[in-house]
Amino acid sequence: MLITLITAQSMYRLLVSLLSAYRASVASMCATMNAQYNSYFSLVSYQASGQELVDNLQTMIKQAVLRFQALNRILPANIVIYRDGVGEGQLGAVLEVELPKLDAVCDSVQAGYKPNVCVIVVQKRVSARFAQVKGQLANPPPGAIVDNGVVNTDFPNFYMVAQHVNQGTTTPTHYVVIKNSSALKVHSLHLFETLNLT
Repeated sequence: MLITLITAQSMYRLLVSLLSAYRASVASMCATMNAQYNSYFSLVSYQASGQELVDNLQTMIKQAVLRFQALNRILPANIVIYRDGVGEGQLGAVLEVELPKLDAVCDSVQAGYKPNVCVIVVQKRVSARFAQVKGQLANPPPGAIVDNGVVNTDFPNFYMVAQHVNQGTTTPTHYVVIKNSSALKVHSLHLFETLNLT
């Protein structure tokens, strides 16, 4: 019997070479399956290279919802989606294309199933930079939130500094709430994001 040990690094190289050969883009999702946030369900889907909207979004979300139901014997009452990889100019496309798919998924799972949904677009490639004055300019501390003055007025949104840097300027992450039928308010989301730093 021959046993081959594949390291994470060699698996990564293999995956990158396969994706390069087929010019595929990868869409993935990870869903929490319990209230303690320590049980997860994940899926991967391949699509055309450079494509930002997710083709198999309906299938992926439906599988996650059904897995949650199988494990907990109840459908999730709240769904919070963090959507990465969407630029400022693509928010409308996500609203028009992906969000209706989410509603269709809920109807296909069970007639009348309408969970509270909060969809937050996470933008990491932003040009905004923030500083605080402490005798001299300094980076804001991790967890610092900017939610007025420089934010987009089309959607509730905020910037958060998620890390400490010893050299250079820290890059904030931009959170844009494009749908919120839940009881979560933007200030609650601030707290939730800050707690996730620890």
